[in-house]
Amino acid sequence: EQADHPGIEASASSGPATLLSRDVKDIIIYGLTVNFILWFVIAIGAFFGAWDSSEEVLKWLAAKIQLQDVVQAAENSVGLLGSILLLLGLVLAVFLLLPLISVLGALFRHYGYELSVEGETYRKSGGLLTRHDESMKRHKIQALVLKQNFAALFLKRINMQLRVASAGSGIESGQLPTGGKATFLVPALHEPEVLELAKEFFPACDVAGARFSRVNRRRMTTLVLALITVPVLAVTTSLGLLLSWKFFAIAPLAYAIAWSAVSRYWKKTCYAVVGEFGFVRHGFIGTETTVFPLFKVQRVDIRQTPGQRRKGLAHLGIHLASHSLKIPYVPIEDAEQFRDLSLYCVESTDRAWY
Repeated sequence: EQADHPGIEASASSGPATLLSRDVKDIIIYGLTVNFILWFVIAIGAFFGAWDSSEEVLKWLAAKIQLQDVVQAAENSVGLLGSILLLLGLVLAVFLLLPLISVLGALFRHYGYELSVEGETYRKSGGLLTRHDESMKRHKIQALVLKQNFAALFLKRINMQLRVASAGSGIESGQLPTGGKATFLVPALHEPEVLELAKEFFPACDVAGARFSRVNRRRMTTLVLALITVPVLAVTTSLGLLLSWKFFAIAPLAYAIAWSAVSRYWKKTCYAVVGEFGFVRHGFIGTETTVFPLFKVQRVDIRQTPGQRRKGLAHLGIHLASHSLKIPYVPIEDAEQFRDLSLYCVESTDRAWY
């Protein structure tokens, strides 16, 4: 039987059931909605990983391309201004190529993406030249992370990551895992798919029902602006005294930009609790929302500076087996209530946290 959205399927057979499949268009969109610098770094790493071959290529390029000769030829033909414009054009071309690198990397890694489930085991597979298969157990999921940057907002897609703590040396004795951290990717989702898959991974979780609370705006803005006061005043004073008094106009402009940036970050920094699940959201233009079961919280830290104590605020740290989350400038009542609720959920369940 087909689900409401064509990307999510169900199977009545006893074998693996296909939950999600992504076509070429979806993978291209995923490539445009992730940090394309990541794929560039991966390409550079692969290039220098085969150092013997890479060294020969670099020597050949150095022999064929004499940078000083190229610069001199450009200046002779188009002049200094033309050379600068040419350089800016080349830089722009490189930045336009980076999204293409991202798309190509996504296609090579996730072409033919398919997510399936059999019992408690989820499997995803994909790849153009080499087929990659990964699997995980439902009870190992520590958190669900929903990422939506500027490009994803424009394209109305959300990338989902399932954070899974890797196996470590102390699990059998009940200790925290000591291995590396792993993620399980579900790319380029529409909002209905996010809601449906969230209920698949966390059956009792109501992602759409989260009502977020923001952190204290005045305290955050005051401290951030105070931190930039000394460098801004030092730079503007130096430039104003040494070059021109007009540089003093930089200070109000810098504070206006900082105020706008801090205000936007404040709007995106929030938290919520819905039933037995916690939500933490961060962002600037886009957002990154982490959803996690409270019974899987390993430790909660509440830290107060003297100034925060006077204002009734605190920094809240949440530690999972996969990673840690921090929420600044939370009302102390909310921080203590979150700590007590997490402790209650941990002590009142016998479900496996790992």
